Amino acid sequence: MATIGYIRVSTIDQNIDLQRNALT
Repeated sequence: MATIGYIRVSTIDQNIDLQRNALT
């Protein structure tokens, strides 16, 4: 269960980075 939560957090961080790159 903990690993699933960690994966979700990591994927969210990646999505934020992609959005930042798209804006810039």
